[in-house]
Amino acid sequence: MQQSHNAQRRDEITFSVCAAIIIALAMTREGTEIYLYLTGALSQPEFLLPTLSGSTIGEGIGMSIGVFLYFGLTALTGKRGSLPAWCC
Repeated sequence: MQQSHNAQRRDEITFSVCAAIIIALAMTREGTEIYLYLTGALSQPEFLLPTLSGSTIGEGIGMSIGVFLYFGLTALTGKRGSLPAWCC
C-alpha cells in the first residue's frame, strides 16, 4: 500500500530531525573528547608545543580528508554542489 503524501512528508521530517539529533550528539561527544585530551596534555608545560603542533597537523589531515571525500563523492554523482562564495 502506498502512503499518502502527508505521511511520507512526516516520515521525511522525522528522519531529518532524528539524523540532526544523532549528529549533534556525536559532535558533542567528539568535542568533549578533544577538550579532555587537550586539558590533560596541556596541564604540564613541557607538552605544550608537541600537543599544539600535533593538534594542528591532525586538524589539517582531517580537513584534507573531508575535502577529498566531498569532491570524490560529487564526482561520482556527476553533479557539483554549490560552493560557498568564500571558497572560490
